[in-house]
Amino acid sequence: MILDIIKTAIVPARKEFGRNQDSDCLHIWRLEDETKRLRVACHLGELSVWQEGPEELELFRINLGILAEITRRANNRVWASRRSLPTIRELKEEEIAEIWRACASDPEVRFSASLRRSASSMGGWRRCLEMAGMLLRMQGRSVPWERAEFVEYDCAA
Repeated sequence: MILDIIKTAIVPARKEFGRNQDSDCLHIWRLEDETKRLRVACHLGELSVWQEGPEELELFRINLGILAEITRRANNRVWASRRSLPTIRELKEEEIAEIWRACASDPEVRFSASLRRSASSMGGWRRCLEMAGMLLRMQGRSVPWERAEFVEYDCAA
């Protein structure tokens, strides 16, 4: 069997920094803010965020199956918590954060890892970034792409 070589968008492997191949821009998006340039990649079921510069720096990486499962569990628990309240009200941010932390620390979530997920199956890469940002915020960590703007990806760069 003969397979054609297909160019795909990739991020550098952990040991191959600085050796990006040409891409057709299918799976990589760039974000910029006033101080840094970020690259978002969705490849083989993982969402990763890299800071570009003289040295590539991986800021965040998560399996999309795990991210989807944490988000699903957290949203279900938030909804159930709202319904169980004696009076109708919005949950406080601390209550929501505690639910997200509990869902993220659940050891069963590790079995949700999947290579079949893609950003489009979860609502697109922006939705994936929103869910990942929510996960980071609810764990008390900073979100590197919070103020970044989308820029067109230049394959020649």
